[in-house]
Amino acid sequence: MDKVMIIDDEIWVTEVIRNIIDWKKFGFEIVSVCHDGEEAMSVIREIQPELLLTDIRMPGKTGLEIIQEVAEDFREILCVVISGYNDFEYARTALSCGAIGYLLKPIDQKELERVVEKARGILEQSAAQRGAELRMQEKYEQTMDTLREQFFSGLLEGQMNQHISCRDVNQRLKMKFKDGYYRLIWMLPSPKADLRRLFADVNKTIWKHQLPVLCSEILPFIWRRKILLLLNYERERRSEIGTRVAKMAQGFPAGVSGLIFLEGEEFSDLGKMTEESRRMKPLEFIRLRERAGNFYSSAYLKAYGEAPGNLLPPNLDISIRQAVRSRNAAEAEKTVADAYGHMSMRSGDHPASYGEGILKMVDILKKSAQGCPDGIRMIVAEMTEDIEAAESQEEIKEIFCRTARRLTEENSDMDEKREKTAVEWIRDYIDRHYSGSISLTDMSEMVHLNANYFSDIFHRETGKSFKEYLTSVRMEAAKTLLRQTGYKQGEVAAMAGYRDVKHFTRVFKKYVGISPSEYRKLMRE
Repeated sequence: MDKVMIIDDEIWVTEVIRNIIDWKKFGFEIVSVCHDGEEAMSVIREIQPELLLTDIRMPGKTGLEIIQEVAEDFREILCVVISGYNDFEYARTALSCGAIGYLLKPIDQKELERVVEKARGILEQSAAQRGAELRMQEKYEQTMDTLREQFFSGLLEGQMNQHISCRDVNQRLKMKFKDGYYRLIWMLPSPKADLRRLFADVNKTIWKHQLPVLCSEILPFIWRRKILLLLNYERERRSEIGTRVAKMAQGFPAGVSGLIFLEGEEFSDLGKMTEESRRMKPLEFIRLRERAGNFYSSAYLKAYGEAPGNLLPPNLDISIRQAVRSRNAAEAEKTVADAYGHMSMRSGDHPASYGEGILKMVDILKKSAQGCPDGIRMIVAEMTEDIEAAESQEEIKEIFCRTARRLTEENSDMDEKREKTAVEWIRDYIDRHYSGSISLTDMSEMVHLNANYFSDIFHRETGKSFKEYLTSVRMEAAKTLLRQTGYKQGEVAAMAGYRDVKHFTRVFKKYVGISPSEYRKLMRE
């Protein structure tokens, strides 16, 4: 129900207005009745009714003065003037102040209902308009949030112009960055954490520690199952913001929320976010190692210096490629497992070294899939996703071993398909070109395979040697020519792929059991 307030110094008038119509029928409820103008204004400020009916002449303030104040401070309140004077000037003044109606005493029921219906229509129209405006505003904000997330995700991935100024970003994304300093806070949740719920908790905690007040601009967003917080601030705020971020992290115990906080290094140019992303990437795997707490300051991380080199065995890429191509899944799996063990031992206590080793192994396996069919590329893509979701070092090792095994098996299947396709292609070629010069060497070169190897797979796929298959095709063609044409024997031999008639005759007799001339005579009798 919308609230109604009546102001009139005559009690009988207010009682008539209260009882002459069924207010609930119109969706209204009378919540206050006042008999003094001064008192009425304080009540209006307190309850802010949707509809106000006021007399003109009253002690304290007149009805016109009340309407004027309401128009200035509460423009959404609808006002109706009540008067015992049929004076056009009163009506004109009231309407010019925003009143929606003018009622004469004694109050007429139909006139009051007409004014109340008008008020109901205005309120419903206003509510619909406000609803539409709110929906448009909400949609705009959602769109802008998406654009911001896409822009900064692209910047982190190196897909955006790194020379963009904060002024350009402010114009495009409606933000308030200022020249000064930037810092990224990386929040790494456990893989099974409810990311959206954590994101909401982070937003609340940001305000709890007054970071939006201290920063020129602050932007929390989700990127690759991580929550990132971009801070923009002035030099004099550095120390205080660092303290607040550390306290914020303490509000998320690692065992409860699963959040690990990494404080990135300070930078003065938004374009440096790409470089900062590459630098921080190995540190994401700190969540899989033993740790004393859940907050790692930039000073703590920087104190370790450069990560140790030679994390992986030499020529690991060659070893993996050889194992995969040899179709030896067990060897490929062992090679990867040994490399992982070597890397884990070499990485030591450095926060970034373990992650760098993982990323290097991922890169080697990715390169092994370059130029390969979609099936192999999909295996590598799944490996990347699985590693980001892994919950332990042992699981990381298993993912690498599983990937090596799948790559080997897929490569083996792919080789078999390629071999089968090569044999089918050569069989088709022989069927169409048997009369020409055809040799095993030429055919194996056409499908880019070793001659001996091609001979083996040809026999495996057809059940015949290459020579046997070629001879059978040529002999069947010769038999057809001898049966159905009048070509001389030398012409038949040439058309069947033999330049030497005597050789053709010997091969034909061996294949059919009788000479070409005997075969023709037999077929015509």
